[in-house]
Order: sequence, then C-alpha cells, then structure tokens
Amino acid sequence: MSTFETKDACLDAGYCIFDSVRKPDVILIHTSYCIAKNDSFNLNCILNYYKKNEVAAHYIIDRQGIIHKMVNEAQVAYHGGKGFLPDSNFQINTRSIGIEIINTKSSNITSNQYQSLLKIVKNNIQNYKIKYITGHSDTAPVRKTDPWNFDWKYFKTLLGNDSILIWRNYKYY
Repeated sequence: MSTFETKDACLDAGYCIFDSVRKPDVILIHTSYCIAKNDSFNLNCILNYYKKNEVAAHYIIDRQGIIHKMVNEAQVAYHGGKGFLPDSNFQINTRSIGIEIINTKSSNITSNQYQSLLKIVKNNIQNYKIKYITGHSDTAPVRKTDPWNFDWKYFKTLLGNDSILIWRNYKYY
C-alpha cells in the first residue's frame, strides 16, 4: 500500500498475522537508538535489539531519512505495549501504525526524518481512517518518554491537515 520508497528491514519477530482486515486509526510515533555500541544511530544494532526482544514497528526512519519497512501494515506490530488511547481503548498495537525515528534523548530529529515521516503519515491518511497521531509517551506515560525532541507544532504545520488531531498530554490540538 505504500506510495513511497522503502528499504526492506523485515523482521521475523515482533508482529502477528492479523486474521481479518486491519483498520488502523492511530499513528504512534516513537524514537529509538542503539545503546550497545558507540554509534547510537546504528540501524542494525537497533534492529537486532528489536529481534532479541520480539518487538517491532511498521517503519523505522534512519538519520538520513531513509524509510525502512519492518512489518507490513496489514499485520499487528508489537510496538505500543501496555497503555491506552484517547478513547480509553487499550488495543494500541491492533489499532495503530508504529513509526520509529532513530534519535537519542540529546539529539534532534533531522529535516529529512520529518519529511519521511510526513510521507508515511500522508500515505496512511489516504489508506486508512486515521483519527489522530500521538507519541509513545502519551499512550504509556508511566513507562515511556519518547519520542524525544519531537517538534509537534512543526510536524502539525508540515502535515497541514486540520482534520487529523494530535493527541498530546491528554488533550487534542
């Protein structure tokens, strides 16, 4: 369903095959980095960590803005964990498209990464009835702090779609 170029980074764990037509209505944004090496932005290190822990998102965006597809959107990726959505639903993984951005707590997301994220989000808005976009820290505030250094206002301006709500800190904008 993607109308943008991706590199294959398919994982053999961290997702399940959905037994009916999946209708995601949430985009959940994350950030990740490699904690095991000196290169925090090492994609293979991050993917190996996901495999080891049997987690995955649908996409991961590297520092240059290259989009790597980990899990087909028709599948449920294990990226959200325990938490809740704005409508108090706990089925985060079933209802969402997960997007990881490679970034550390002390670095900033690059312009190329924002542009790639925009492509993924716009594509999903066309293919699904996306109600809102949110961050991992908003769905699991006790457990998670990401996406780090994500400029929500800037991204909302890039998106330019007032019908899609951003859910942050328990309120919409």
